[in-house]
Amino acid sequence: MSSTTFMDTVIYIAELLACGLLAFGIWHIAFNLWLHPLAKYPGPPLASLSNLPFLYQYISGNAVAWLDKTHRKYGDVIRIEPGRLSFVSLEAWKDIYGHTTATHRANPKENKNSKQLFSNGSYSISTAHGHEHSRLRKIFSNAFSDRALRQQEPILLNYVHQMISLVRHEIAGPRGDKKSVVLNAVLLLNLATFDIMADLAFGESLGSLEKGGNPWVEAVMVSFKVMIIKSALRRHPWISFLWHLFQKEEHMRTAALHVNSSHDRVSKRLEKGHDARSDIWGLVLRAEGPNALTRTEMNNNANNL
Repeated sequence: MSSTTFMDTVIYIAELLACGLLAFGIWHIAFNLWLHPLAKYPGPPLASLSNLPFLYQYISGNAVAWLDKTHRKYGDVIRIEPGRLSFVSLEAWKDIYGHTTATHRANPKENKNSKQLFSNGSYSISTAHGHEHSRLRKIFSNAFSDRALRQQEPILLNYVHQMISLVRHEIAGPRGDKKSVVLNAVLLLNLATFDIMADLAFGESLGSLEKGGNPWVEAVMVSFKVMIIKSALRRHPWISFLWHLFQKEEHMRTAALHVNSSHDRVSKRLEKGHDARSDIWGLVLRAEGPNALTRTEMNNNANNL
């Protein structure tokens, strides 16, 4: 075969591939716009053609604001991806997220999209479904009842007073005169939340408000970002190869810090036994027999708390 004939063949094959890709692209656009089962639902045109618009909003942290804006423009039910809808009505919330009743069967959770950051083959209350979710929910529900929270009110007030004192200290000048300062309210509330949950869950404060910071809080913020990116790429396997672009060793270390810190808290609380203060973990330890949590399940749920 001459070089001319070979090049003609290559060009011919390339033209066929180009035509095939063009035809597929046109068919893909036409199908998503007019023939897809969700084509009748309103939404941004680009979102009807590709997953990328919502994927970008999700990874960039603007998904909530974007969804609110889009719902205000298009209505209560909108199409945010070619095969995905978003609802904001009360009826939809009950139908989609409601638990099993005499007239309603709960939807199973998509565990493929909500796995633990470091999978250990076990569920937490946020990823379990069916019987497993009911078992975990029963164990933890008593800790968040109205009666239980009223009993913990002094603990909550203690940290509220600490937070108020910290704000007053920041705005007080050398002579007690008020001054103009900029406070990081997000950080302040996160520190208070961590102290409260550590005390309620494990009977021991982290001292974050007293120290004005905590590496664990910073690690959780990084963990959120890592989990969002990872879950987004997991939903779109065709771009999962991009994970290495976002995965940084520093991020993975801080994400691991959150997991390890949670597990350490569980270990310390288990050493105190059943007779310690009646905190969340005290109620967890009361579950016995087949309903009792395994150590792996304790670790997973400690991450959530």
